[in-house]
Amino acid sequence: MSGKRIPRAPADTSDRAKAYWKLVLSEYELNSDELLLFRETVRVMTLIDQLAEILAVDGLIADGKSGPKIHPAEPALRANRGLLSRLVAQLALPAPETGQVVRSGVSFRAQHAAEARWRHA
Repeated sequence: MSGKRIPRAPADTSDRAKAYWKLVLSEYELNSDELLLFRETVRVMTLIDQLAEILAVDGLIADGKSGPKIHPAEPALRANRGLLSRLVAQLALPAPETGQVVRSGVSFRAQHAAEARWRHA
């Protein structure tokens, strides 16, 4: 789709999220509601990148009042990775890491049920 104008990525977007923004918007046509959700997707991806950087610098273990504990960025990173996965699945976009389209569990189960019906028809 040459000549297609791609909107700017949200401000303060990480390099990885900007690349994903360009990849998706050069290949897919999103309606206004999908574009709003996709903006949130790249914001979450940027937050994941920031949390990963914090953990890379600080390490997984942090000093707490009662001794060593898991760095607070780790559960936040895990939660945001789950959120990113759900957002990508909801939009039926390719996963940032693999490039394969991610489908929600509901979509996967619906397709599986349809295939089962066709086999028995």
